[in-house]
Amino acid sequence: MTINSQMEELLVEVKEGIAILTLNRPDKLNALTPSLFIRLSQICSELSEDESIKVAVITGAGRGFCVGADVGSSYFDDVLSDKPPREILKDWPYEKLVSPVGYEALGIWNCIKPTIASVNGIAVGGGLCIAAACDIRIASENARFGFRFSALGIVPDAGSTYTIPRLIGFDKAFELYCTDSIIDAQEALRIGLVTKVVPHEELTEATMKLAEKIADGSSLAQILTKRGMREGVHNSFLGQLEYESYALSRVRSTQDYRNAVLAFLEKRKAEFTGR
Repeated sequence: MTINSQMEELLVEVKEGIAILTLNRPDKLNALTPSLFIRLSQICSELSEDESIKVAVITGAGRGFCVGADVGSSYFDDVLSDKPPREILKDWPYEKLVSPVGYEALGIWNCIKPTIASVNGIAVGGGLCIAAACDIRIASENARFGFRFSALGIVPDAGSTYTIPRLIGFDKAFELYCTDSIIDAQEALRIGLVTKVVPHEELTEATMKLAEKIADGSSLAQILTKRGMREGVHNSFLGQLEYESYALSRVRSTQDYRNAVLAFLEKRKAEFTGR
């Protein structure tokens, strides 16, 4: 895997098939700059193509996960301009006018490998959007969650109007959007926003233990399972039966499947090679 792991804003470490992506702006509570969000998206896309990577973990350096957009970066250049909003729009290039806002989250959402958000502290705005785009969220008891869209008079972005209602329901999601409430880790667990809450000092260990357990499994089966679950949100029951039939046929053609069945019958642990 070829990754610029020296990029100051984003650290990348690979351990036995687990890619650990660390947002590395601890003095800013890992606030997102455009370059950081773009790079995170790019790395997640690269992970999909790398057979040696089984699981991706996203976390933050220091005491925060991510507080969303860096107010000191170019995110708010249009607001800080002396020009009226309509005049600013006239000066924007066509590409900026039609490009999706928060599209960087797509790289995380589209990563075909299992993704885990290890939420070590506050996760608000874009930080919560990143966590919600992951498959699993493990939170420290110190974690806090919420949005600041309403306070800024803007609409939620980075896919959060898609991911958050599917996690916690329309009503709770709408309440978070419109009230800018900050909830603690236990409330996030209660409403289904996170998968698990652990003591702060145990977060890294709990995250890696889960990542290692997933990495021990069949990557192909996990990829096809993730794809099927994503399709199932929109598909018909019959459509899912047809997808499952395809997916089962695909995995049954692998040596991993044969080895796993033999291991099961012989009452031993299966070892998956990706073949």
